[in-house]
Amino acid sequence: MTNEDAGAFRAALVIDQRTFDRLGPVIEHLSVGLLDFVSEVILITPATAARRLSLGPVRVIEHPRLRWPMRDRTVQQILSELKRQPPTVIHAITSRSFGLADELALETGRPLVGHLLGSEDLHPKDSGVFGRMKKLIAASKPLLEAACERHLLDAEDIVLVRPGLLPASAPTCFDHEDRIPTMLCMSAFESSTGVDRLIRATKILITEKHDLMLFLVATGRMESRLRKLVEKENLIKHVTIGLPLTNWSAAMRAADIFVVPGDVDRVDVRLLHALAAGMAAVTGAMPNSDFVIDNRTVLVRPDPSSEALAGAIRQLLRDRAAARLLASRALEHCKNKHSLSEMARETARVYREVSELERGANLSH
Repeated sequence: MTNEDAGAFRAALVIDQRTFDRLGPVIEHLSVGLLDFVSEVILITPATAARRLSLGPVRVIEHPRLRWPMRDRTVQQILSELKRQPPTVIHAITSRSFGLADELALETGRPLVGHLLGSEDLHPKDSGVFGRMKKLIAASKPLLEAACERHLLDAEDIVLVRPGLLPASAPTCFDHEDRIPTMLCMSAFESSTGVDRLIRATKILITEKHDLMLFLVATGRMESRLRKLVEKENLIKHVTIGLPLTNWSAAMRAADIFVVPGDVDRVDVRLLHALAAGMAAVTGAMPNSDFVIDNRTVLVRPDPSSEALAGAIRQLLRDRAAARLLASRALEHCKNKHSLSEMARETARVYREVSELERGANLSH
């Protein structure tokens, strides 16, 4: 299906604030890429950052966060705007949007598509929502297999569509010999993400006389404690704590090593973007990110300790040729498995199949 024969095909993507922040440029790439196949993309989200995507055939319905006692009124406002030009299909990006998308689908009579990005999406508050979905998109093979094992939908209705990104032409890590090696971490400042262990690992490396800079760009409840830890470890000259990035690519081009110190059970798009930008990476365990392959695309630290994290980073610092080879393999993997055109084409194919199923069901009645 091309834009010429799409007619008035409109795809509505429902995305909560946290998911929008985590997916970053993937939402922009998907919105633009889908326009080769549909006539309009509608983003329904509380994320103010989505405003910049509102142009021409990309329409943004921005709404307040869904909170009692205003939730019902907010949903009615969304419906009022949505019904002016109803979507052909409604796509819920992660379980955080399943509830709202389900309501919108029921009220508009449009088919619902779900999207899995992590383990939590397999267990939504209302598990019955899967019975009202026509298709389910999984962002990785492990999530596809988990959804099939749980029989969330019939196997033929669960589809693998990996996130797509624009890859760099070559590795960028350690490509400036006169630059101090730089690490970038975008993990939230929470007790579960291991950012404190990364600070302690940096201390170990600095003590060993490695010249090194660490940039921590995020927010979270642990921020004050992390700042105090940086001061306590006498790392103020080596560690910078800043706000979350709006331009991921620029920061990633200026750094060498991307670090995800904790374990992550969702598809980590920030890490994927770092690999596509040409960085070397050190990570925790990521069972649902099938692009994380130890010693092939990243280095997976052997255990959660600061010492193990420091050991993996040390390996990259000591052998920069090996680090660039690792980044090169990761970049090649991204080119082969995470193309923008494939993501848009396969997502549009799911929309088309759902629409045709719905049309056939209506005709039979």
